[in-house]
Amino acid sequence: MLNGARFINSHALSTGRLGATGFHFWGGVVNALAVEMGDARTVAVPYYGRAAMTADVPKLTAALMIQNAEDDPRINEAVPAYAEAFKAYGKTFEMHT
Repeated sequence: MLNGARFINSHALSTGRLGATGFHFWGGVVNALAVEMGDARTVAVPYYGRAAMTADVPKLTAALMIQNAEDDPRINEAVPAYAEAFKAYGKTFEMHT
């Protein structure tokens, strides 16, 4: 997915901005993609996906709009630490349940 995103971003018709969204497993992939895209102008909207590692939050340049399930203990147990890491590093994000 990372190579595909880089290809799209470098295409002659690209605006240089990239957005990605994913549900469940793919929500976690979108979180990982946001970390790996580095300084590219990206936005990510993961739905119910596994959070990126809090240690990777400083690498994020993408704006994230994170959608969490109301009753998903496996995913939601990471939400407080993830949100605090975003705040601590001054990252752009919205989180909704």
